[in-house]
Amino acid sequence: MADDTIFSSVENGVGWITLNRPRALNALSLEMIRKMTSLLKSWDIAGSGVKVIVVKGAGERAFCSGGDIKTIAKAKGEQFQKDFIKEEYLLDHLVGSLRVPYITILDGITMGGGVGISVNGRFRVGTEKTVFAMPECGIGLIPDVGAGYFLTKLEGKLGLFLGLTGHRVSGWECLRFGITTHAVKSDMVEQLENEIRELADREGKLDVKEVEQLLDKW
Repeated sequence: MADDTIFSSVENGVGWITLNRPRALNALSLEMIRKMTSLLKSWDIAGSGVKVIVVKGAGERAFCSGGDIKTIAKAKGEQFQKDFIKEEYLLDHLVGSLRVPYITILDGITMGGGVGISVNGRFRVGTEKTVFAMPECGIGLIPDVGAGYFLTKLEGKLGLFLGLTGHRVSGWECLRFGITTHAVKSDMVEQLENEIRELADREGKLDVKEVEQLLDKW
């Protein structure tokens, strides 16, 4: 199933979501938030046929650069702004409470809202192209999208530093610091996706531990 901004499909037990706004670095629109929320809810129930969920970004530059700031700014004082923030945060909470194993492939820029739909999930696969940041912190805004929780879990004072500065963390450092859970070279992502397909295609329920063991091989 596809629309202009989200591509989705279910293939052999894998629920695939591709954020499809490459020119906007896959920034989240309210339409995308609602579509993704609907998909995740429908896949996270018994009998959905989905054993594992994989989310990635279209293009070669970004997973997701955040929320669609231009659209939010244009709607100053309108109900749209409140709806956007509320529904984005509800999506982040949903990502963090899914029963079905949830994998994000962070092959590029991952900032703001893109952090919310990835770091709150169980598995985050980074590459040498990953660029993590909460840029809103650099202009004095508080860390949102669940960052007040996950930044505190980073080693030492790193979370405090990132929350105060919006500093960028790149490539393999994301794995070292615990922002991503696994890492793979960008040109090996397709092979990883094929192995996820093969794992999900087996009969029976897919356990979180099995997914973790597969990702650990990388």
